[in-house]
Amino acid sequence: SSSSSSSSSSGGDSHKAAKKRKRQLLQATLNNSELLSVLEALSRHVFPPLMFECVVVDKWIAPMLRDAVHDWNPRRARVPVHTWLQPWLSLHGLQPRHTQPLVTEVRKKLAVALQQWHPADSSALVVVRPWATVFGASTLREFLRRSIQPKLARALQTHSASNPAPVEWLLRWHSMLGTSTVVTLLQRSFFPLWFERLVALLVDNPTDNAGNGGGGSETADWYSAWRSVLLSGELQRNGRLLFVLTQALH
Repeated sequence: SSSSSSSSSSGGDSHKAAKKRKRQLLQATLNNSELLSVLEALSRHVFPPLMFECVVVDKWIAPMLRDAVHDWNPRRARVPVHTWLQPWLSLHGLQPRHTQPLVTEVRKKLAVALQQWHPADSSALVVVRPWATVFGASTLREFLRRSIQPKLARALQTHSASNPAPVEWLLRWHSMLGTSTVVTLLQRSFFPLWFERLVALLVDNPTDNAGNGGGGSETADWYSAWRSVLLSGELQRNGRLLFVLTQALH
């Protein structure tokens, strides 16, 4: 019995070691830029297109990429998936029937991983941004609507009106979400609480004036600080934001 148990344990260790070696070999192949260059040259100048697709892509490249994406765990991976997968997706000779299932699986795995994400973690942007053009505009918009925007909205709704961090987390995503979406999130999830805080400041300090350009009062300083945060970068001349902030002065 002891001998049988020892043999079983040894067999399990050998299986794990073999899987680890296979995974290491797979990653080494995927990261081999010279191999990719050779395959690119073969696909363009040596093999007829149909032969390259049937012999090289269908029998070797597609299964290899399928296995790699299947094994990829976005929460454990040390290297962003786009760094090793996207060069292969652009290889001459791969067809949409090869690449689309891979992109779909990447998107689904990212969506699952983002369920545990907090907007304070900027690494999500590093992972998601390179897929913007690969996903396509409409698919990206839906992905962001489901996986990113609700988390940003929740952070804005639960923030302290003296803490600009959640707004800064939102503004990090400006280039991907677009100005209209960013401003809409601010209007729906940030400004209601912000106006409550403004009213409370004015009640506590009835002689203050938020529009006092010279500052010198708690309310004016608070308003000016937030105006600087909100009207930063490409948003500094946004009409919708300027209107809301101007309304706060009256």
